Amino acid sequence: RRVHGGMFVVVGALLSFGAPLSVPIAEREISQHINQHQVDKILRFREDGTFKIVQLADLHFGEGEDTLWGPMQDVKSIGVMTAVLAAEMPDLVVFSGDQLTGNNIISNSTAYWKQVVSVCVRLNLRWAIIFGNHDDAPLEASRTSNDSDDPKSRQTLMEYDRSFDLSLSQAGPDTIRGVGNYRLDVYPTNATGDGSDGIAPASLIYLMDSGGGTLDESVGADQVQWYRNISEALQRRWGRIIPAISFFHIPIPAYSQSWNNPSGKCFGDKLDPFIDSLDNGDSLLRAFDDQGEVIATFCGHDHGNDFCCTTDTMWFCFGRHSGYGGYGTFDRGARVTEISLSKSNSSISLRTWVRMENGTVIHD
Repeated sequence: RRVHGGMFVVVGALLSFGAPLSVPIAEREISQHINQHQVDKILRFREDGTFKIVQLADLHFGEGEDTLWGPMQDVKSIGVMTAVLAAEMPDLVVFSGDQLTGNNIISNSTAYWKQVVSVCVRLNLRWAIIFGNHDDAPLEASRTSNDSDDPKSRQTLMEYDRSFDLSLSQAGPDTIRGVGNYRLDVYPTNATGDGSDGIAPASLIYLMDSGGGTLDESVGADQVQWYRNISEALQRRWGRIIPAISFFHIPIPAYSQSWNNPSGKCFGDKLDPFIDSLDNGDSLLRAFDDQGEVIATFCGHDHGNDFCCTTDTMWFCFGRHSGYGGYGTFDRGARVTEISLSKSNSSISLRTWVRMENGTVIHD
C-alpha cells in the first residue's frame, strides 16, 4: 500500500522480593559494557540506503516487585527484547514510554532501568527514550518507602539513561514542558554529520514528552512552539523540507479519527475497546501539517493496539506491546520501521512491520 505525497513516499504494510530477579546477572553484564563502547553518535543511513528502527513499547519493568510473578515478568520481557533485537539488529532502538511501572517501585528504579537497556548494551545497539505516564508515577498509597531519594523523576531517570554511551537520549530544553523533547538527525551514508560538508540530514526523528505520571497528560503549547521553531530554522538553513517521523507515548486524537474514518486506509489490530488519546493533541497535528515535515507518527500506551492508519499526508502507527508488565495478555512483539533513502537523498519511503517474540512477522 503506497501513499504518494510530493517528495515523500510512504509504504504501508511494507511500511529476592523488592529487587529485580535477575539484577545480579544484568548488572554484571552491563558493568562490563557501560561506557566501554566506541559509539558513533551520528546516525547515518546504511550503504544500501536504509535505516532501521525498532520501537519497544510499554515494557513496564518493576511491576509487582514484591511478588513472585512480578520479577518473572521482567525476565520474560528481556526475552522479548532479545528475540526481536537479535533478529532485526536495528540502527536505533526507541523506548517509547512506560519502561517502568514507577508507581510499584519502592527504591530501586535504576536497577530496573539497567535491565531495560541490558539487551541493547549486550548487542551494542544505540537507543533513545521518551517517557510515558508510568515511568515517574508516584508510589501507590498502599506501599511505603524508607527511601525518599529513589531516582524516579523524569530528570534523574534521563540523567541515568544518558550515563550509558549507547544512549542518544536528550533531556531537551528545560524551558518547556516535560523531559525528553528533542530531535535526532539521520544523515546520508558518507556525510560528516555536523553540516560542515554542506550535507543536510536526510531524515529527522522528533521525540516528545506527552506527559502523565507527575505531569498532566498533554502536549503543551510551548512544546508545539518549540517544534515549529526548530522546523522553521531547519527549513531556512537547508532551503527545503526534510522528511521526518515522530515518537510520543500517548496517542493524539488523529489515531481514533483515522481508525473510525470509513474511507481511511488501515492495517493491523485494534484490540483495546477504545483509543485513550490526549485531549489536546490536535495542536501538535496542526503544527505537523503546517510544517509539512512529519509523514508518520508512532506511539504506545494502548497495549492492545498495533494498527497503522493513514490520512492523505500522514501515517499514525501504534507500536506493539513489548513487555510482560502492564495490562493485557496480548502476544508480545515490537514495531519495526525501515526508512529508505532515494539515490538523490531528497525523498524517503517507509516500510513497517511487527516482529513477534516467537520470530514471526505480521502486518507486513
